[in-house]
Amino acid sequence: MNRLDSISKRWLKANSAVAQVSSDQDELVELNVGGTYKFTTTRKLLTCAKGSLLEQTFSGAHRLKIKDGQIFLDRDGDIFKILMNMLRSEGNLFPKNLDPYTRELLDAELKYWKIEPQ
Repeated sequence: MNRLDSISKRWLKANSAVAQVSSDQDELVELNVGGTYKFTTTRKLLTCAKGSLLEQTFSGAHRLKIKDGQIFLDRDGDIFKILMNMLRSEGNLFPKNLDPYTRELLDAELKYWKIEPQ
């Protein structure tokens, strides 16, 4: 097998895995955030912030780090939990009583995922 065939087969395998992962918006997704937080949510929620990196990541366009059936995100779990609650409320529940440090972390998380608070 030549190098091109090998690369082609790996690409097809990866592309097939991405297509399988992205096939159903109501599919439950298991997340491991920061190695300490486990979340179960739907792909629909993870892709609801249109134009965001979060949408791009879970739309099937990116290869995901999957271990033991969980998608690993190297992010702060406490802050990601706040972000998930914001997404669940369609951006209507932006936390108001955050201490300055947590607010700064949340702002950085929103910036990382390219999500504009409403």
